[in-house]
Amino acid sequence: MASMTLFVLGAVPLYGGTDTFSDGNDDGWTQESIVGTGAWSYPNGNSYRIQAGVSPLPGLLGPGRAGSIWNVQPYQNARVGVDLVSWDDGLDQSFGIVTRTRQVGLGTFDGYAFVYSPDDDVVAITRLDNEIPAILGTAPLVLNPALDYRLEFTNVGSSLTGQVFSLGNLSTPLVTVTANDSTYVEGEVGLFVTDISAAFDQTADATFDNFFAIVPEPSALLLAVLGLAVLAAGRHRHRRDLA
Repeated sequence: MASMTLFVLGAVPLYGGTDTFSDGNDDGWTQESIVGTGAWSYPNGNSYRIQAGVSPLPGLLGPGRAGSIWNVQPYQNARVGVDLVSWDDGLDQSFGIVTRTRQVGLGTFDGYAFVYSPDDDVVAITRLDNEIPAILGTAPLVLNPALDYRLEFTNVGSSLTGQVFSLGNLSTPLVTVTANDSTYVEGEVGLFVTDISAAFDQTADATFDNFFAIVPEPSALLLAVLGLAVLAAGRHRHRRDLA
């Protein structure tokens, strides 16, 4: 079950929530089966598997794709993360985190995505405009399907940052991808899988765990920004006095 939590990072209070899926369900999520082939399950009662079957009409509806949107208030600035614990490495697919989403549905889905594509050995930040993808940034990456990883996607203003970590070392990312885009400023967050094969004739399959979203309190974020501005001004005056 998803839960809301208060975090403290330095002097800036944060709010957000987590879902460990240890209750064996996805209460608090909305399942999105864009072309009607989505399937959701809970391996070992403590993780979250999302699958998309083959699209029934690839030429008309596009690839098989499915996801889940977290039922919380829309976010503007947030750090969203999830553990990646299993996937079908033989599929030409993409999967990962979506943020600032709105109008999730066939031909209407807007937002941003940070995804891994195992067949292409690449991670990417993508903007979705009515489900049409625009790649904003990429980096090469080869992950071992026998190991576990963490995906993190941070949105602050127009700054978008995606990172992948080994679960054995959460302090040093394996890769960092950055982009700058201000098309969408607010929306919901979630998880998604999609077939990306050339003929749209494959499936998609990934298993996640330990989802979280951390969001600065708006007032705290403003105070932090003002504090940094005052500090910078003070340093500038100090250097001028020493001149």
